[in-house]
Amino acid sequence: MSTLPKLLFLATSLPGTRHGGGVVQDEVLRRYPRDRYVCVSLKPPEWQASPEQTPASLNGVPYLVAPVTPEPLLRGVRFYRPVARALGFFLVTPWRVRQLVAFGRRHGVELVWAEFMGESLLLAARVAAGLQVPLVGTIWDDPDGWLADANYDFLSRRLLLLCFREALQAARKVSTVSEAMQAEYRRRYGLESVILRYGHDPVDAGFPPPRRNLENTVVGFAGNIYGEDAWRSFLVACARLNAEGQLPPLKIKIFGSEGFP
Repeated sequence: MSTLPKLLFLATSLPGTRHGGGVVQDEVLRRYPRDRYVCVSLKPPEWQASPEQTPASLNGVPYLVAPVTPEPLLRGVRFYRPVARALGFFLVTPWRVRQLVAFGRRHGVELVWAEFMGESLLLAARVAAGLQVPLVGTIWDDPDGWLADANYDFLSRRLLLLCFREALQAARKVSTVSEAMQAEYRRRYGLESVILRYGHDPVDAGFPPPRRNLENTVVGFAGNIYGEDAWRSFLVACARLNAEGQLPPLKIKIFGSEGFP
């Protein structure tokens, strides 16, 4: 019998979806016993209409798609979005917490692992408290980046920042993605975190040596862009090199979420 706790994974999207965090989540969960976790997503997965594309970590695993706030139906009406979010935060979220607590109890959850990002912050600490189980969290990006990128209104930003600090205080353990973030969160919040990211040991990976391709050079990128000025400068530099024609053409392959600049 496994001694690992039954896990409820809570995030804005399911593991394996097209963003850097989804790749890491899928990698972690594929190494967890399949009968020891369930998943909750706050938005429908891209592959929902194509079950054959279901990530390996979700094959045969119970999961729930439970949006927190309704999507505004009136496009172009600026005042409507803050109102819809406010209604969602204060009227819909308590109901969602009860829904997720019931889901967790039905599956015997003993630990909540939450993504400390976006609207999952509204639920993380409350769901763990409702289930009376420990909370652990993962920080992929600092709120200063994704709050601006998602165009949240002022009140929504303030609320999510409060929930972020609440989640940090409630979490028994938190992971960050780099040594720099680990040091910054230690300085800023007194938080001792562990590093969780996708990687490999270059000594033991056994990759073949790189091959020179005379036809083109491919630059791969996974994740989200917050430094748009630097990103656009990089694109301009690539375009100039391609225009000069002295090197093989540069091609950029992006593995990222919707709204990529």
